[in-house]
Amino acid sequence: MKRLLPAPFLLLVFSVSAQTDAALQRRLDAYMDANNRMDVAAILDLAYPKIFTIIPRPTLEEETRKVFDSPEVSAQMDSCRADSVHPSFNVGAGTYAVVDYSFVLRMKFKEEENTNAEEMTTLMSSVMNTTVTYDSSTKTLIVPIKADMLAIRNEHSPDWTFIDYKKLKSLSTMLLDAEVWAKLED
Repeated sequence: MKRLLPAPFLLLVFSVSAQTDAALQRRLDAYMDANNRMDVAAILDLAYPKIFTIIPRPTLEEETRKVFDSPEVSAQMDSCRADSVHPSFNVGAGTYAVVDYSFVLRMKFKEEENTNAEEMTTLMSSVMNTTVTYDSSTKTLIVPIKADMLAIRNEHSPDWTFIDYKKLKSLSTMLLDAEVWAKLED
């Protein structure tokens, strides 16, 4: 009988683990969908909420909208998808997982006559370390991007939320404990 006791326990552990993975996948799917729709409010609903202790949500929402539609350029994201989810790790009561993702950024300059497409394509390719192309029919720069973000579930976020911890490293260092950074840098 003593040998049978661990079996239900292990079943419970694997069951909870599978539910966690399903919960992460659901939230990740919602996040990618929000990005594809460029629904800034929905994106911020799924962003790591501790960020709003540094940048108020209305300010971040307004600044994000400006990135997508400034006086100089309009930008759209599409084909957002999670390419892989790394094994999760725990720090304290929190659970974290790195997510590799990709998307296509389409940038259209509003004053086309002042923009040299070839120079801009070369510059963007070198700065972003990717192959940028120019679609002359739509006058749009097409930028494929691969990146990673951090999925977080902790005392600040009981449901899985996300932060682009590398691109926002200076901000992320204020949001994440040193022990989390140590695990990320391993």
